[in-house]
Amino acid sequence: MARALFTLSFAALVASSFAQLPSDFESKVDTVCKEWNTKSGPGGVVGVAVDGKLVFAKGYGLANVESGTPNTADTVMDVGSVSKQFTAVCMLLLQEEGKLDLDDDITKYVPEIPTFGKTVTIRQLLEHVSGLRDYLTLMAVSGWNLQDRRTFEDAMDVMTLQQGLNSEPGARFNYCNTGYMLCAVIVERVSGSTLARYAKDNVFTPLGMDKSSFVTGGSAILPDRALSYQKGLLGQTQNATSGMEIYGDGGVHTTVADLVKWHENFVDNKLGKKRKELVAEMLEVGVTNDKKPTKYALGLFVDDLDGVPRVQHGGNWLGFNAMTQRYPTKHVSVFALGNDGTNLSSPYADQIARLVLNLPAPAENAEIKLAAEKLKPFEGTYAFPDGRVLTVSRNAEQLSAQVTGQQALPIFASSDTKFFYKAVKATLDFKKDDSGSVVGVTLRQGPAVIEMKRGEPFKPSPEDLKGWVGTYVCHEMPMTIDVTVDGDRLKGVDQDGDPFPLSLTSKDSASVPGMSIKAVRDSGGTIRYVTLDVGRAVGMRLIRKS
Repeated sequence: MARALFTLSFAALVASSFAQLPSDFESKVDTVCKEWNTKSGPGGVVGVAVDGKLVFAKGYGLANVESGTPNTADTVMDVGSVSKQFTAVCMLLLQEEGKLDLDDDITKYVPEIPTFGKTVTIRQLLEHVSGLRDYLTLMAVSGWNLQDRRTFEDAMDVMTLQQGLNSEPGARFNYCNTGYMLCAVIVERVSGSTLARYAKDNVFTPLGMDKSSFVTGGSAILPDRALSYQKGLLGQTQNATSGMEIYGDGGVHTTVADLVKWHENFVDNKLGKKRKELVAEMLEVGVTNDKKPTKYALGLFVDDLDGVPRVQHGGNWLGFNAMTQRYPTKHVSVFALGNDGTNLSSPYADQIARLVLNLPAPAENAEIKLAAEKLKPFEGTYAFPDGRVLTVSRNAEQLSAQVTGQQALPIFASSDTKFFYKAVKATLDFKKDDSGSVVGVTLRQGPAVIEMKRGEPFKPSPEDLKGWVGTYVCHEMPMTIDVTVDGDRLKGVDQDGDPFPLSLTSKDSASVPGMSIKAVRDSGGTIRYVTLDVGRAVGMRLIRKS
């Protein structure tokens, strides 16, 4: 009964605020959030602010599946990397206090982090151009379970072992959680207070963000807190809440109402000495060494939605997903915070923003008909980097595409070279050479962009396979790989004894899903070591021991 009364009272509150939104706005948002709108599983919370006031907020699905507690406007969500902007403002406040300078060399504060004779500044940490490897990627590749308890000491131990950088500091934008983790360490060393305490005293409390905090572990007790969930291998819902005690790159738990207060601080700064220059510096987009802008400021992306200026940041952390967007020229903010293990918050926020800003929906793939003779050139096989094959076949005037181990699905033309699936949200963009021959294809599905070359994958000889056999040890993280021949391919076994497929893509390169490996040989042609590239950490060496 109490839950029903709350729902009615909240509905009345929302209805009374609809003067600035269309009368059918709630039903349209319900349609947008249909995958969150469930009574038996996790979902999310959305919010809209206009002129600094929360005019719409609604929860979907469950905050706690075990207890049946629903998501509501007051649900406290982990917003993942949205937290970075709060770490960034803390660094600016400390600069304002004269306790650090963003252009200081980081070794002034964290001398144990190797920079290999290069100058890495705090600003470069905040702008993701430091060149440092991502500590979360290194932990994951090492086989660490990120749901377990991990501490700053663990993260620092991994980073002090590094023997190289991803790139020259300032050379290029490479999103890196390490920078913000290190900023949390720097805050504590220069202020004598943890980042969690400093942010509470200097950001959250002054702004009246009473339900916001950096949470320092999965065991913390928070009223109205949502748990996070992911799908298991069999499609079942599983609790994914992390015991991670490392934060700065993430860790903030908050509500849509508190986020409105934060967004309003960009309009009228109430922090520190209340200078407008402080929030202006947060919005200054970084540049690389060759003066190219990155679209990333201090903890914030600065871009646009169909020409409407936007400041935004998303977050994705073990089942939690979040997107916060501010449209400064319209004085509008949109929030979507999820706990269901998807990436739905970002497209949901975009769609809701279009409703608020009265922007047209993006054009869907418009199907066109191509004659059989125009479809024939696309038939054939295309090799994935990991050794799988995409096979494109034709039945009269209908093409189908099949990935190794999956069923064939029809694809439909939207241009002379672009096709899309109707069964899944994915597109295929075929590439032609100067003579007009189809030579490759780009698969786009969600955030993934996969380039494939036409033709069969590399077929190694027995000698090629034998040349890779051995034990490889990494001194930059706790990782060992034993490589053996398994029939006509290689098999790897990691330091935990877990086997994994290892596919040669050429004589000197191999891949596993999400990783690529390159061999470096001596003058006699024997592999001395291999380098491992995986997402936000590249160039790690694994030395061959046998």
